[in-house]
Amino acid sequence: MCLLICAKNTHTNYPLILIANRDEYYHRPALAAQYWSENENILAGKDLSDGGSWLGITRQGRIAAITNYRNPSENIPNATSRGSLVRGFLQGDSPAFSYLSNIKNSDIPYNGFNLITGNINELWCLSHPTKAIEPIEEGIQGLSNARLNTPWPKVTDGKEALQNLITINQSCNEKLNHRELLGILNKRNVAQDQYLPDTGVGIESERALSPSFVLLPGYGTRVSTALTVDHNGNVEFTEITWNQNGEQEKQVSFEFSI
Repeated sequence: MCLLICAKNTHTNYPLILIANRDEYYHRPALAAQYWSENENILAGKDLSDGGSWLGITRQGRIAAITNYRNPSENIPNATSRGSLVRGFLQGDSPAFSYLSNIKNSDIPYNGFNLITGNINELWCLSHPTKAIEPIEEGIQGLSNARLNTPWPKVTDGKEALQNLITINQSCNEKLNHRELLGILNKRNVAQDQYLPDTGVGIESERALSPSFVLLPGYGTRVSTALTVDHNGNVEFTEITWNQNGEQEKQVSFEFSI
């Protein structure tokens, strides 16, 4: 997952709105979001290489999502899969902050990540390798491949677009349209050089990775997800799978109540 925008207690009818893109190599096998056969309480996509996930929710309302932390100079060969951290929270019953604290103090080798865990009332974010645990505050928060709310173009643009959509939707007093939410994630324009970060991958890669929707040979945005929860605990989860040409391959939708 390389872009995540979250609106917490910002919409009058939805205490939680979350949209996210997963960027990954196309050759890495994965299953689209579904209820897991080994635990039907879990709704999430699944990485078939290591059995983990990038974003999911349980029928009880436990939520977890992860993005990579881009820091190539500190890459660990053969590190433990970061997707296992999402799976571990969804399968367990530890409080979100305790779960992140245990990971923070663990000696298990992971490459850099940002891990969000919690529920519709309380979300926390662990940024690793900085090992900072921060609450997801009320309002609109954004996350890419640096710490929470680092103002990369895709983060600032995504936050602004979500705020605008919420404002328009509330004025119409209509149900949120997941197609419109997912449209925020489908921006493919390259950011101007003066707004690009310097993460050690070179200017050409910074440009190529700057859009909300990444499309490169062999690597790109493979999944876009919209998750909303209303005040009655009604969950709506929509996921689009994209192929290596940036074309929609599949869409799945789920609804349940917490």
